Parts: sequence; C-alpha cells; structure tokens
Amino acid sequence: MKHPNLFLYLAYPLAMTLKSIYRKYPSHAKAIAMLEEIKWPNGPICPYCLSKQFTPLPNESRYHCNVCNASFSVTVDSLFKRTRADLQKWFLAIHLLKDEPDISARTLGEKIEATKDSAWLMIQKINRAKRESKEFIESIENELNK
Repeated sequence: MKHPNLFLYLAYPLAMTLKSIYRKYPSHAKAIAMLEEIKWPNGPICPYCLSKQFTPLPNESRYHCNVCNASFSVTVDSLFKRTRADLQKWFLAIHLLKDEPDISARTLGEKIEATKDSAWLMIQKINRAKRESKEFIESIENELNK
C-alpha cells in the first residue's frame, strides 16, 4: 500500500528546525568541524601570519600558531567572531534568512530560541557576511542542506 502523503513529503521536505540542526550538529565541536572543513579545506592557517605551523588546543576549539604565537579559531574574521550564541542557532538563522530575507528579528528570535536583540544582531551580521563573504555563507547553506 502506498503512503497517502508520499507526494506531499517528496514535494515539500520537512522544514529545518533548531531540533534538526542539533541532531545534525549535536555538539559545539561538530559545528566547529563543519566550519573548519569549509574555511580550511587543506587544514588550518593562521589568519595573522598565514602559517600552517600550529598546535591544536582541542579543549578550546582553537589553535596556537608556532610562528607568531597567536591563538586563533575558525570563527576569527567571520560573522561568528566572539559570539556567545550556539553555532547551531547561527546555522538555522542563516538558513531562515535565505528562505525569508525579510524575516523580523522577533520571528527569527522565536524560531532560534533567542532574544529579539540577539536575533537582530544576527540578521545584521549575516546580511553583512552575505555581501562581504558570500561564498562562505553559501557553503554553510549547502552543508546544511546535505
């Protein structure tokens, strides 16, 4: 027997939710690993001196550059720099802004379980990143849709 709603399921895949993002990236480390694959496909590079000589600091999701002595993570020089919000919330915000570019901060905040002020800041940063580093944002969107 055929499932009566099979066409609807195939035509309209389930909406991405915060829960589905957390299932795909259950930890901060998994979210960081995804960003590292996108930003550094050939391995980490120090953003300050462009060296590939580093020591991983796995407990902090960071690296220590052995050339310039700087500490860095994949979030440096990106919209995620110094964020306190979970990366999973950022990922859902990126996805929702792609589908609904004019979403209000209040609505986004409800969907990502954040305050409207945090959601407003995310909207600003994501829109700026779309202008300044469109490829990075598109790569994140593509990874989320896999």
